[in-house]
Amino acid sequence: MIFIVCFISFFLFPHHPAVAQTNAWQKAENAFLRAYINQKNTAKSYAALAAVDAERAATLKKQAEAVAGIFTEVLKTEKQLVPKQCNYLVIYGYENSSAELLQKAFDTVRLAVLANKDRVSMNVFVAGSKDARAALLSAIQMTGMPLERVCEISADSNRAAATKIIPLILDDIVEHHYDMANLLYRRVLLLTKASNTRVGYAAFVAALADNAYNMILDDFSTLDGARKQLDSPSRKERARAFMALKSSRASR
Repeated sequence: MIFIVCFISFFLFPHHPAVAQTNAWQKAENAFLRAYINQKNTAKSYAALAAVDAERAATLKKQAEAVAGIFTEVLKTEKQLVPKQCNYLVIYGYENSSAELLQKAFDTVRLAVLANKDRVSMNVFVAGSKDARAALLSAIQMTGMPLERVCEISADSNRAAATKIIPLILDDIVEHHYDMANLLYRRVLLLTKASNTRVGYAAFVAALADNAYNMILDDFSTLDGARKQLDSPSRKERARAFMALKSSRASR
C-alpha cells in the first residue's frame, strides 16, 4: 500500500523533489542544446545545466562538442577518400532508398569492407529493414567477407540502430580484451547515405553515453545529393542532430 501511494504521488504531485529535478534538467537541457543548434555561446546554459546535475552535464557537453565537430568537417564519401581502417563497420540508414542509390551504396560498402576485411577481429553490423539488409548483404558477400563476422540488426531509425549496436560492440571489447590503446580497436566506421551522416552520427554519440572506452566514430557515406547542399547544413539538420542527444531520447 505504501509503495502504491508513493508511486502515484510521484506522477500526481509536480513538487515532488524527483519530479522537480527532472523538470529542471529538461528545461536546462533544452536551453543548452538550443544554444548549440543556433551556434550561440553555451557558457550560461551549461552553468545552469551543471547546477542541476554536474556529472550528466559534463557528459552532455562532451557529446554536444562531438556533434558540433562533425558539422565543421568535410564529410567523407566514396567520391573523395578511401575509408579508414577500423575494427567495427556499421552500415545503416538505407531504408526506402532508390535502386540507383542502393547501387551506389553497394560500391561504398564493398570499398569499406575490402579496406578492413583482412583484420580477423573486424565485425560488420548491417542495420535497417529486411529488404535493405538483404540488398547490402549481397554487396558484402561479393567481397569474400566471412558472413559469420556480419551481424544483421532490425532497425527502423538511427536511434534504434545505435542503441542496439553500441552495446554489442562494447560487449565484444570486454569479451576479447582488446588493447584499447590501439586506435584501430576503438574506431567504429559509420556508413550511411550522406544526407543522414550528421544526424546518424549524433544518435551513435548518444548511445555511447559517457564513452568510457573513448571510442572513435568515423564517417563514410554514399553521396545522395548535391555536394554544395551537403556542405551547407540547414538549421533543421542541426536541430535533428543535437536533439538526438536529449536524455529522454538517448535512453530509448
